[in-house]
Amino acid sequence: MSRTVARPYARAVFEFAVSESRLERWEHLLAGLATALERPEIKWILSHPRASAEDRLEVLELALARRLEITERNFLKLLIVHQRWNEVCDIAALYSEMRRTAASETECQVTTALTIDETAQTRWRVEFEKRLGRRVHLVFHIDPMLIGGARIRIGDRVWDGTVRGRLDLLSRALTRPLQYSRGRLHE
Repeated sequence: MSRTVARPYARAVFEFAVSESRLERWEHLLAGLATALERPEIKWILSHPRASAEDRLEVLELALARRLEITERNFLKLLIVHQRWNEVCDIAALYSEMRRTAASETECQVTTALTIDETAQTRWRVEFEKRLGRRVHLVFHIDPMLIGGARIRIGDRVWDGTVRGRLDLLSRALTRPLQYSRGRLHE
């Protein structure tokens, strides 16, 4: 649901950034804002019932620690007035996806049980670029619970080649009740 709410904001910011040729500046602003909003004291101040819109704007400006242009301040005011600061992480992620798509670049999230060395990461990137026909930005995550293998996410598509995923699949297959009717066994 949150991405549904965030999408129009991300699209509007992206279209504005394209028209002004300021894609990177807006991406840095959104990333910095998302990082600032992870801090509990910032969330507390923003959600405090006695904090005015100007107080909230001032807190966000101080958290960003940079001078904002008028359009950036107006965007922050819009988020504050409509109480959309909880959607900033999704807005930033969607904006980044739009920017990469416009640049013919795709983000690929790779989750493995163990750390992958630099050489292997390069081989993975080259292989994905060859298969997808565009530049690929790989983001690696480590999750020891996967046991082995890799889970790959590109946009909304996920390929699970992990040992944990296969064990879960086998477990579901073994625990699914089998039905017997008319002399035939059915799943």
